[in-house]
Amino acid sequence: MQHGRGVTVSNSGSQAALRGAYTTPLRVNSISKTYPGNGAATLDNVSFELAPGERLSLLGPSGSGKSTLLHIMAGFVKPDEGEVYVGERDFTHVAAHRRGIGVVFQNLALFPHLTVSQNVAFGLRMRGVDRRSQRERVERVLKLVNLEEFAQRKPSQISGGQKQRVAFARAVVTEPPVLLLDEPFGALDTRLREDIRAEFILLQERLGIATILVTHDQEEALSFGHRVAVLNGGKICQIASPEDIYEAPADPFVATFVGKGSLMAAVWGGRTGGKAELRLGSQVLRCDERGIRGNAAIAAGAPMQFFVRPDWLSLLPGSEADRSEAMVGRGTISRRRFAGDHFEYDVELESGQTVMVNVSPLEPNLKLGDAVGVELRPGRVPCIFEMRRVVMSGRQS
Repeated sequence: MQHGRGVTVSNSGSQAALRGAYTTPLRVNSISKTYPGNGAATLDNVSFELAPGERLSLLGPSGSGKSTLLHIMAGFVKPDEGEVYVGERDFTHVAAHRRGIGVVFQNLALFPHLTVSQNVAFGLRMRGVDRRSQRERVERVLKLVNLEEFAQRKPSQISGGQKQRVAFARAVVTEPPVLLLDEPFGALDTRLREDIRAEFILLQERLGIATILVTHDQEEALSFGHRVAVLNGGKICQIASPEDIYEAPADPFVATFVGKGSLMAAVWGGRTGGKAELRLGSQVLRCDERGIRGNAAIAAGAPMQFFVRPDWLSLLPGSEADRSEAMVGRGTISRRRFAGDHFEYDVELESGQTVMVNVSPLEPNLKLGDAVGVELRPGRVPCIFEMRRVVMSGRQS
């Protein structure tokens, strides 16, 4: 049968022939894993589902559990608890080579003694596909990744970007229901990494293979995934669209790990007229309370955390600060950095806290030591967290 505009899938009994019938290509159910002598769990009750054709980024710092989770999904590691389903079948205890899941490793793992064509055909040969079908399917996939003219070259005779395409071709030629990518772009330089990633997204959309990318690169995670799952300490802190991860982080870890921003101490002052009142040092800020969740009755004086992105703020000359109704605080510029399309300013507030603000080069030039006011831009809603739990997160209207 034909899957979209991609590789033709045979009806030879392979798992890939059923790919289009999967309403949920992959389901991870309450996975936990602790390595001996490690103490804390590497993974702690992790669950999520992957939709047909979806790209999901697994993002987290070193030691967050993302690589272990990928190895469990691939079948290289057995979980202590929980299940991995491919379609409706429990694959938790099925050997890796019998799962039919495609994997692209960080080091690509190409066979140096085989040609490009032989590398791509390897998985088909291991599955017992006849030589004629191997040749036809390899030719089609090499055409998809624009490598037809390199079919007889060895990996040592092609560039890094071409090796990347060979690894992708080898992973998709078996027509897997799910493709797992283990930081495959990390060894490439920045421009080539972006180009190859964009090419792969086009290929993935053409083939419709549900795909999971493991990465520690925030920009890569946000630009690749339809959704992003942020892991920390073996748990998923938040799984949401890239926009929601950035604009409405679920907790202080997600807020500070993804992108830039300032997390400041504040004190809860109450709610009046659809506004939340916060005290940041001597400054009283009234901001929109849209998106409030959790505890409806926060005690006055409760310690809070106030989070803003640098582009949610603007700077005012000190003389104009008193006229703003959305003032976060007053202070002096302690640092200034040129970042291409904007300047990044650090402002040390009177409260002793520091906040970062992005400013267009077209705006008035400010110098170190200048007195300024920091205000929220119109329509921006900050994230306000009660200690240890989310109280409010918001996004631009």
